Amino acid sequence: QGTWELKFIEWMDINQMTFKCHKDSIQYVDKNNIIRNYYPDFFVDKWNCYVDIKSSYWYSKQIEKWECLREQVKDVEIRVLMENELKKLGIKI
Repeated sequence: QGTWELKFIEWMDINQMTFKCHKDSIQYVDKNNIIRNYYPDFFVDKWNCYVDIKSSYWYSKQIEKWECLREQVKDVEIRVLMENELKKLGIKI
């Protein structure tokens, strides 16, 4: 895990939120019709969703992956938390 992921874990601990790291993989098909696996950073029980921590730079570099996941994965929520969302939670990055 990176620094931001560690800060998010500390925030969840302070807020007594249970979570699992790298709980599952989610299969999707990319724009080139290749089957891929996405490995979320966390599953947050209270939010009942997967959470991935990304800088806006890396999010923009992987935009096609996130578009494919949004189009194809309907049975579970995936939240991507970037700098601004982390700051709104009170996490200093």
